[in-house]
Amino acid sequence: MSIVIPSNFENSTVELDIVSMKAVPHLGQEKFVHRVDYKITTTAGEHSISDVLQVFFPPETTTELSDNFTNYENLNKNQVLDWVREYAPLLEIRYSQCNRILEATAPLEEEIALPW
Repeated sequence: MSIVIPSNFENSTVELDIVSMKAVPHLGQEKFVHRVDYKITTTAGEHSISDVLQVFFPPETTTELSDNFTNYENLNKNQVLDWVREYAPLLEIRYSQCNRILEATAPLEEEIALPW
């Protein structure tokens, strides 16, 4: 199955924002981020659509802290947005949002009687 790129995709823009984060104690860290809630907004022409979605980082998959581990208190918005960009299926979400904009702005269909 091939993916069809929506006709409004090339002229659309996308914005990401962090809504919230969830943390648990793990590997000696009081706040180990295991979920990021983010908002993705796609704009095509004058129309926009937004969704709030999640990216999960299951603590049980991390058995030791990496050399580039950043303590919760030292995280910044750009770092967390980079996580979302790396782990969320943003292209597919953007395709979906573009298709939803197309559907919402399509001319209204009218069901008509059969001519016979």
